[in-house]
Amino acid sequence: MARKRGFPEFPLFLLFMLVAALHLLACPFTKVEESFNLQAVHDILYHRLDFEEYDHHEFPGVVPRTFLGPLFISALSAPMAGLLSFLEAPKFYMQIIVRGVLGLCVCLTLWNMQKEVRRQFGSLVASLFCLISASQFHLMFYSTRTLPNVFALPVGTHDLESFAGIHILDGTEAGALHLFLCFRHHRVPLRALPSARTPVADVTSIQEAQYSTAVLLRCACGDFVIGPHCLC
Repeated sequence: MARKRGFPEFPLFLLFMLVAALHLLACPFTKVEESFNLQAVHDILYHRLDFEEYDHHEFPGVVPRTFLGPLFISALSAPMAGLLSFLEAPKFYMQIIVRGVLGLCVCLTLWNMQKEVRRQFGSLVASLFCLISASQFHLMFYSTRTLPNVFALPVGTHDLESFAGIHILDGTEAGALHLFLCFRHHRVPLRALPSARTPVADVTSIQEAQYSTAVLLRCACGDFVIGPHCLC
């Protein structure tokens, strides 16, 4: 008997990228909430080790914020920043590239999450996961926005993928979860925090079904889920 073909994966990944790019190009400018992280990326790329020139000395904001996200995005964007500086191109194009790199990180982690959904529920559900995610305005629109939520999204999605696998959380994944907290610590109930080697498989079959459904639906709507606790 012929084997049933699944839905192709790569076109759906291109759909993620296309929708995120369309939102980025349709609305290339930023708002005030994005300014701190975007300015931090600018300072890292252009001022480098000249810390006295960093903008946050004069405009620190009302709450302390981490430079981990901007530092990571700056490292990925640095080759293009050097090229644009050599070509003397306007910095506006660098802003587009930086936001595009952030969007690429979000799309890649969503794509890895799709692979776990495909493994557990099949190609049809994985394809629906991609189509629903790509059609969610907020998820795709904000995937290129330099907000703390968006910097945390790839890390949180990686943790979702690990939890969806229903396996033991190792030290690397626990560290990734704690990195997630650096960005959005106030969104996580303390009872949902696992330590290294925390067993995730110790749930009943009913809880597993409820949990898997929650991951699929809530993740498709752009929210975070950790174990049975939703980060709403």
